Amino acid sequence: MLASFIYYAEIDRADPNQFYVGNNISQMKGYKSLLLFFTYLMINGVFAQQAPPGNSDNQLINDTFALAGKLTQARMLIDSNKLDEAKELLLAANGLIEKNSLSQSIYQYDYLHESGRIIYEGKDYQTSFSIFEHALLLLTDTLQIPDSTRIANSLYNIGNTFIGEKDFKNAETYHRQALDIRERLPDVDSVRLSMSYNNMGYIYQNQRKLEKALESHHKALEIRKKVLPYNHVFISDSYRNIGLIYEHQQKYQDAISCYQKIIQIERASDRGKDKLNDRLVRALSGLGFALVTSGNAAEAEGVLDEGLRELEKFAGAKNSKEGYRIIFDLGNLQLSKGAFKKAKEFYLKAGEIAKELLGEGSYEYGSTLFQLGIISHDEFRVQEGLNYINQALQSFEARFGKESIYSAYAYNELGNLYYVNNELEKSQTAHQKSLDIKIKYYGDQNPAAANSYNGLANVYLKQKKFEEAVLYNKKALALRIKYLGPHNYETIMGYMNVYNNFIAMGQLDSAANYLPDITKLPGDLNQFTRAIVVLNTGSFYGAKEEPKLARYYLNKSMEMLREVFGAKHGLLGKAFQNSGLLLENTDLDSALIRYDEALAAFNYNESDLENTNSPDQVLISLNRRAGIFYRQEKLREAKNDLIQAKKLALSILALSPPEFLHSVLSHHKLIIENSINVNGLTVDEPTNCRDCFQDSERAKSLLLYQSIQESNALRFAGIPDSLLIEENDLRLDITYYEKKRQESLNKGLSEADTSVLAIGSQLYDLRQKYELLKQRFERDFPDYFQLKYNFAIATVEDVQKELLASDQALLEYFVGDSSIFIFVIREDGFQMVEVKKNFPLTDWVNQLTRNISVPENFAYENYLEPAYQLYEKLIAPVADLLPERVVIIPDGVLGYLPFEALLTSPENLFNPAAAPYLINKHEISYNYSATLLKEMQQKKIRQLPTKDILAMAPFSDQDTIRIANLDQDNWINQKRDELLSPLPFSGIELDSLSEIFPTDAFHGSEATEERFAERAGEYRILHLATHGRADARSGDYSYLAFTPIPDSLENELLYVRDLYNLQLNADLVVLSACETGIGELQNGEGIISLARAFAYAGTKSIATTLWRINDKSTQEVMVSFYHYLKAGLRKDSALRKAKLDFLQKYGGSAAHPALWSGVILIGDTAALY
Repeated sequence: MLASFIYYAEIDRADPNQFYVGNNISQMKGYKSLLLFFTYLMINGVFAQQAPPGNSDNQLINDTFALAGKLTQARMLIDSNKLDEAKELLLAANGLIEKNSLSQSIYQYDYLHESGRIIYEGKDYQTSFSIFEHALLLLTDTLQIPDSTRIANSLYNIGNTFIGEKDFKNAETYHRQALDIRERLPDVDSVRLSMSYNNMGYIYQNQRKLEKALESHHKALEIRKKVLPYNHVFISDSYRNIGLIYEHQQKYQDAISCYQKIIQIERASDRGKDKLNDRLVRALSGLGFALVTSGNAAEAEGVLDEGLRELEKFAGAKNSKEGYRIIFDLGNLQLSKGAFKKAKEFYLKAGEIAKELLGEGSYEYGSTLFQLGIISHDEFRVQEGLNYINQALQSFEARFGKESIYSAYAYNELGNLYYVNNELEKSQTAHQKSLDIKIKYYGDQNPAAANSYNGLANVYLKQKKFEEAVLYNKKALALRIKYLGPHNYETIMGYMNVYNNFIAMGQLDSAANYLPDITKLPGDLNQFTRAIVVLNTGSFYGAKEEPKLARYYLNKSMEMLREVFGAKHGLLGKAFQNSGLLLENTDLDSALIRYDEALAAFNYNESDLENTNSPDQVLISLNRRAGIFYRQEKLREAKNDLIQAKKLALSILALSPPEFLHSVLSHHKLIIENSINVNGLTVDEPTNCRDCFQDSERAKSLLLYQSIQESNALRFAGIPDSLLIEENDLRLDITYYEKKRQESLNKGLSEADTSVLAIGSQLYDLRQKYELLKQRFERDFPDYFQLKYNFAIATVEDVQKELLASDQALLEYFVGDSSIFIFVIREDGFQMVEVKKNFPLTDWVNQLTRNISVPENFAYENYLEPAYQLYEKLIAPVADLLPERVVIIPDGVLGYLPFEALLTSPENLFNPAAAPYLINKHEISYNYSATLLKEMQQKKIRQLPTKDILAMAPFSDQDTIRIANLDQDNWINQKRDELLSPLPFSGIELDSLSEIFPTDAFHGSEATEERFAERAGEYRILHLATHGRADARSGDYSYLAFTPIPDSLENELLYVRDLYNLQLNADLVVLSACETGIGELQNGEGIISLARAFAYAGTKSIATTLWRINDKSTQEVMVSFYHYLKAGLRKDSALRKAKLDFLQKYGGSAAHPALWSGVILIGDTAALY
């Protein structure tokens, strides 16, 4: 097959099968073929051969004449793709070669050469390479023929075998040698020379050397235009190849010009009379695609319809490869218009054709799945999108292997989907895997990497790691400027990514530097990109509080987006929403209209939530609209919107993986606040108050509750041990690589470092295996599914009947933007109180926690004011309703607050031992929500613990002299912190504990992380006296420190994420370490801390710390606490009495609350004995 038609494009355009190999010109029919045959006889010197022994000269002449004929016919048959007939002729030719002892002749070369071509056509590249190489050596070593057409042909075809293997480096070497010879030959064959340029262009395309590729294809075209008729297929193919490179470069006008020339050529030819003109159809497809991408949807529709009419001329043509292309591009057209339903129909039809014609492992079938995944993404059907893209990935891997560029694009889209689903770790590893492949494929300087850098930047932006986000967005922008130019639409979008980054950081001046100037946008920029620029310009002026300009640009962007997408599209809805936000300050009625329009654009219908696109944005619009109704005192309308918003939010929460909950919870909490505000206006109605409490519970720690449910499901669903071991091993492997990756980043390596990318790639694969295993659990074990998804939020009645004693109350807080709602539940009553948030809550909490943790006089004085102010706001309004025992459910920043140290009176403040602390009046414990309190109290355990206490003090090792000589006056400054310094009193703590309970105590070098992990599940009580560290930026990397082991791969830090892998049966965990109760505050979820992780791991109650506690005072409080537990007191009573004992024992600064109030109790308060 001679045709040189090859092309390469983006993922939805590429056709990797369109590469043909050949050296003869079968398309020059008639006399040219006959002339070629006789010329063959002349140049091969038929009459110059000497007859072998036993053969007459006449017989030799006849045999060689026949041999030459068979080789020429075989060559022509191969050119016509009639391979079986060619094989028969070659077998006959081989017989004549052997008969006449011509194995060292030019005939043997031609036989080998044509045999290699047949094997090449069967895609056996290794074997064909060996044959071509053998033929070449025959020419150069045996026959010693100098530079010739045959040598060039051999080098050319060897280069093609490397192209088949996707080894473009070696392909370039051989094709360059072939090209050099063809350029030097005096009787240069211009057509073959054009083929060399053509294939060099293909190689450069695959190396992303687009300018070199373009130059090579242009040279091929110029030669062909000189020596071939105007309508020759080679000229048509050259225009095709050039057009596809222009597509790569987003030079769509140039691409359009090329496709139009092809259409002219093909219409002027006779190629479409008797059968489908595939080149014409492909040109119409390419032209349609270029028009769609450049924003000319109407013209594109006419072009693609013409392609469809061409297909309809011939029976079955619609089900051909060309039919697939046209139908696929019609899908692209509808997708560009936002007509997702129509686009999906076309893609599904194209997919059927590809599956039937080429199989599920074909590139074409994978491409349709990929585009269906894009639609699912746009429609916010994330799980459906993930399914489509993963299937596409399987097709690409079946066709091209594990790490092809097509797989890289699939991983990129998986990263985008995981990002939308707020599965940020999965998003990050998918983008890293994509980037890893792209760098291996193209090197680190390639525009394809820009999308991966943007994906990573988006993850960092959502994690509020602004500097990292700016860095990667700028990297992406630099690549696009370098390779695509400053006016390319992707480059312009790159500028806006950096702009949005700075907007998120509140740096308007820096953002302005990256906002494209509307008046200087290139004339051929597509309407979609232009509309996005206008939309961002409107938002920018809104942020600058210039409403007139903001309204102008937002209105203009809405008109443009409506032109592009029609009335229903997520981006149009977002524009309406931004306009509504702007109008809320000046015109509530107009703002309502904008939110109505936004909801219509999001395809919102309260009776059909299933087909809503962008449901997270619908939550925002419903909540904003309800807020306006609330301000207008239209409570019925407000309540209806909020009911719908909660219904939608809960449907998303129920159907989504845990990681996605973060993005919904942030919206959900705002909805809850509005709902409580509306219901709060009618607090006299008991039902409304109970609804408010239910809303407050739904807004608290849903991630933790869902995780605990899943943990319970694993334990009690009857899953075989072998699968549980596999599940546990995968979690451990994932945790190991997560820590390894974090350690690499902590050393200063970048996300793009090859070692970090390799770890990320392994992480991605492990997570995929883990997801598949969990899907198997849900499919094959019904009890697992039921236990995992059987969420039951605690009601007021549940709390009253099941959780509280007669002398106990539950005090739950909900902190909104404008109010704090306090719920008080006792066995005999329930009340809700609203406190207006007209005071700096966060500042007061920060002032208190900053000063209470420092045992110095100046800090004590600074603590006094906020301690009383917070009492007045948080406790005083409900003080008369509280019995002695109180369970506190904090919210938001209140999770950092030691309520026991609040001051109930402004008197007697300057004697720390006698100050009016809240602990004097109340016995206090804590929890993350009433629902979790119920879970912890009623915790089922798989195996009863057989031992009492496991205690560890990794940093207790000191010689007796040093301990004896320790300056007791300095004990006030000895903290358990991140410096990992000696903690001598932790050893005394364990020794004292051993005198109270049977205790397995491990000191110093014996207190290893491995020993703890192996034994922890066997004990009722776990006691860890060590260093701890909270990470307010990433709660999963808060840690407890164990004994460092020299040369160990582990760093002996037990992270939050490590605790998720433990299965504990403990009634009590005591974290006698620093900051174990605090960590990252996540909106809508709470504080991600070590204590919280122990709750997930199966502990019924936790004694934990809120700051870097003092070594000796903690030892005293803990020993006293255990004495009271031994005496049979409840846990909350035991801890309170231990603290009161400490206050009675010490006076002055030694009674500072830093020394006793930092330890709190979370969870079940029942007595142990």
